[in-house]
Amino acid sequence: MKILNFMIIILVVSIFNGCAVSNKVYIDKQNDKQIKILDNFEDEDLSSFDEEMEIEDICDPFNGYNRVMTDVNDNLYIYVLKPVSTGFKTVVHKEVRKSIQMFFHNILFPIRFVNNTPR
Repeated sequence: MKILNFMIIILVVSIFNGCAVSNKVYIDKQNDKQIKILDNFEDEDLSSFDEEMEIEDICDPFNGYNRVMTDVNDNLYIYVLKPVSTGFKTVVHKEVRKSIQMFFHNILFPIRFVNNTPR
């Protein structure tokens, strides 16, 4: 419950943050491409770009929330999921892992069957 409250608080703060955080985007008019440049680039680092590019500020109200959740997901993967999966692979025999994989594959058969029916 505490985690849910924390996530709701972060979401609300991010929404009310509004356009306080903006990213610079360089637009190449010749190729119609947008190249996102993060805030840590300096103007001298951008000297390789064409003269035909303009700078736009894009408002991202979820920027803070996205950065926090990316950090949470990265740390969860590095410190929890990867060690657990490595330990599972070390302890459990390959044939048992394959049996578990096929069990879940077979449970999802009805979903695959409905999605693959001809129209």
